[in-house]
Amino acid sequence: MLLHYRVVGRWVNEVEVPQSASENLKQVQVVAVALDVGALSSAPERLMERLTEDLSALSKGALILLPPLMANIMILPGLERSRSIAQAVRRASSGRWKRRLGVWFTYPHARAHRRPWLVMHDRVHRALRVHIGGFAQALKASVVGGTVVLSHPRTHWEAWPDHGELFHTSWSFGPDGEPYDVVRQPRCRLGALSDAKLDGNEELELRPLHTQMVDVSPLWDSAAPEAPIMWFPEVRLEHDEAPDLEALRARYPGATLFARTSLCGRLGGQLRGSAQLTHVARDGEIHTLCAESPAEERGFSWVETTIQLPQDYETKEPTGAP
Repeated sequence: MLLHYRVVGRWVNEVEVPQSASENLKQVQVVAVALDVGALSSAPERLMERLTEDLSALSKGALILLPPLMANIMILPGLERSRSIAQAVRRASSGRWKRRLGVWFTYPHARAHRRPWLVMHDRVHRALRVHIGGFAQALKASVVGGTVVLSHPRTHWEAWPDHGELFHTSWSFGPDGEPYDVVRQPRCRLGALSDAKLDGNEELELRPLHTQMVDVSPLWDSAAPEAPIMWFPEVRLEHDEAPDLEALRARYPGATLFARTSLCGRLGGQLRGSAQLTHVARDGEIHTLCAESPAEERGFSWVETTIQLPQDYETKEPTGAP
């Protein structure tokens, strides 16, 4: 399988796909993005505007994979002064007295550590709707909106949480900017959320996240199901181990693309990571593309490739919120 790809920084490498090799294949343009935490928390509107402009040359119908926890970080302008996201959420919620009172009356039995997240629920939903949904609509692209900590997820907009629990979820959006699908992690093991004390359900059925283009399976559990795109949403501190790509390829031999999207900068400690795409051709040849970690001045970096799927491939319809 041949491919056409581009890495941000205006370095371009193109390989022509012979007509005979591509006539029975469907091409899907895929972009993986890395974002700087400082730029994302201090000026999310400006960052998303610049990223939208930078990706404006993409073909309509592309699939864009964003980093984890974007919608949470976007509403935390004082994140750089906090040791963790959970601490920043507590600080941000402390001044919203009416909202805190509403949460207390609505969820009188909610544990104290959950209440700040419930107070900020409306702003997280607004970040999903305005910044990430609007980003998908502006580019006419399908978007995997990273991951987000929310109360019980629903694929419609709501100002109040469904109940007082908290889950680590992942959302996809259609080219119309509306949420398309959502999946929930059975048990969050992300170090950056270790003090958030999120809820889980080990019996929850694992399934890929559906998009209008292709199914994407989040690699947030060792039992993640196989899909054409295996996606690793990365928040990795300096002492954390990098994902073992060789082991992942052996575990998921049917996957076409391994994608990594990362948060970079500082989040309690120095984060390591970058946007990366590893394409596995049908003849077994491996193509790995990696963008540099974004500097805070620019705020983002991205890498792009085009994969090919059987012409009759169809993504599954969303089954609704877990």
